[in-house]
Amino acid sequence: MGEIYIGSSNISKSALTSGVEWNYRFNSLRDRKSFKLFYAVFVDLFENHSIVIDDQELTRYSKNWHKPAVSKDLAKYDDLEDVPDAKTEMLFQPRGAQIEALYALQDSRAEGATKGLV
Repeated sequence: MGEIYIGSSNISKSALTSGVEWNYRFNSLRDRKSFKLFYAVFVDLFENHSIVIDDQELTRYSKNWHKPAVSKDLAKYDDLEDVPDAKTEMLFQPRGAQIEALYALQDSRAEGATKGLV
């Protein structure tokens, strides 16, 4: 007997609006055909389309890597070392998509919703 779990679920703008987010579980006893198909696809991906992560690959990757935009926010946060309470206040201020989510949550509550996922 075997089981295969395949999944990727992100709660992001693209995931919720235009992306495809799937989660599957295949059991070899209950669904032999699907199990065999996905197992074969995994083996093909692993054996023919994956790369070995060694020092050479890490060096190549590091040459193309860019700091994420959030690092700028973290740098600003670190610069506030000497300002009393400024770090805590900045840390808990919503930004960007968080502000949009809070407005959407407020609208949902106004429409009578008693639960929400942000």
